[in-house]
Order: sequence, then C-alpha cells, then structure tokens
Amino acid sequence: MQLALAGHDFAPAQPLDEDIRLAAITGYPWLVVDHAKYQRFLAQPEFDIRDLKRLFLRTQPAAIDGLTLPDSDPAHAPQLEALCKEARRLGAPVLVLRIAQPDERIRELAEVAQRWSTVLALASPSFATVRALVQQANHDALGWYVDTVALWHAGEQLQPQDAARTVLLAVGDEDAQGKRCLPGVGSLPLAELLRPLLVGGYDGIAVLTTEPGLDENSARSGYEALQQQLKQIGWRVSRE
Repeated sequence: MQLALAGHDFAPAQPLDEDIRLAAITGYPWLVVDHAKYQRFLAQPEFDIRDLKRLFLRTQPAAIDGLTLPDSDPAHAPQLEALCKEARRLGAPVLVLRIAQPDERIRELAEVAQRWSTVLALASPSFATVRALVQQANHDALGWYVDTVALWHAGEQLQPQDAARTVLLAVGDEDAQGKRCLPGVGSLPLAELLRPLLVGGYDGIAVLTTEPGLDENSARSGYEALQQQLKQIGWRVSRE
C-alpha cells in the first residue's frame, strides 16, 4: 500500500506547485490533484507543461479530482474528454468523478475515458449507488473511490469482492463535532470498515482525507497516523 495526499485538503487558495512541494517533503509518493488548482495553474501566461512535470519528481499525480456529474448536461462527454486529455498530459491515470445519483451515461463516459487510457473512479455519498452503477456498466475503465467517512454515514459495508474495483481508498476519521480528522483520532471503526478490502487483496493507494486547511505539520502527522492505522489492519505500507 502507498499513501497519497488530497490536494483539496490543503487551503483552497494554495497553488498547485505548493501542494506538490508539501506532498514531496512530507513523504507522500502520490498526490490527488485538485482540478480547480490545476486549471488555475494551466491558465498562467508563462505555463509550460514541462515545468509542471519537473515538479513531480518525488511525488507523482495519482488522479485528478473535482469533476462532478450534474443531473443533466448533454455536453458532459466533451467536458470529460477535455479533462482526460489534461490527465494524459499530466500523467495522472485516474479521474475521480463525483455523482449524486444513478446516471445512465456512465458507460458512455467510461468509453471516453478508455480512449484516453484513463480510469474513472466514481465517488458518491452512497457506495451502494456507485457499486450498482459500475456493476451494471461492466466496463474496464470504471471503478470506485471508497471514502471511509461517506461509507460510515451511509451505514454501508464493503465486501472482499469490492477490492477488485477499488481504484483509490480515501481514509479519514470523524471527531465528536462531525469534522474530519486524522485516522485513529476520531470514533470511526476503521479496521471494521476496511478489513474486507484487505481480505479481498486491495493493495493500491490510500488517500489521507481531512478537513481543508492541511499544512506541513499536519501532513506529516497524517502520514504517521494513516500508516499506523493501515499497519494495524494488516497492510504493509511502502514509499516506493
């Protein structure tokens, strides 16, 4: 298992290059790139993709997150195709697509992603919704983004067979005020929630998720907390 930071957990105004720098110096091999920050970086007059790629030396882009599937948008496939092009140029193999309800266009969008050698990781407050969509579409370019906090709030459970379609695993906890906190600090039964994925053989990327406003110190603490929780469950954590 390898660890990643989520770019949207840093301050919203913090630029992408600073997200990359902080992920690198705090030991995370992967960064889930925030789409809004990536767009701002692309819009710079002096932008050069080679400069951005040079930033990704010690930390690699695990995914781009920030695209939401609206209730109705006939232009969504072209929008997704443009984002797939961006992901391909950046070297990110995954796009996190957030959905609120079942949508019949998922297979069509998966076809778009596949043309660009990209995988869609569906995220939703209801894991059951995502599971049903992916199973119905039955497409190689589709998987899911598992979030422990969302899973707990939905009262849903993972099964060992869910490991095969798990693209990214977001691990967060929740404090008494209902805010996200470092794994092991809150009250969520993380071992109970995640052990089915271990049994099923998931050994991909675990993404630390907290409240926005992450800084260097909390990122370092988060690495240790997440590593400890995963090791207690039974995973081996590697930086390479």
